[in-house]
Amino acid sequence: MKDLIEKGAISEYNISNVKDDDTGRIVDYVYEMHPSTQFCEEILALNKHNKRIEIQGGKRLVETAEIIDEDILEEIVKK
Repeated sequence: MKDLIEKGAISEYNISNVKDDDTGRIVDYVYEMHPSTQFCEEILALNKHNKRIEIQGGKRLVETAEIIDEDILEEIVKK
């Protein structure tokens, strides 16, 4: 876990144990990891890049967008 923190993948982690109700002995551990800001930004950038590649390759369709005139937009906002 310390290596993941040093590499910037996670910002922190918590470890808690799970005990058997009858014996009270530890039977498992639960690891809770929190991603670092750097890791989240990198994943978002990679996802955006992948989406662009899929669109360019024809694997993903781009939804058609409706272009609204600036005057009409002002009327919509005023309502």
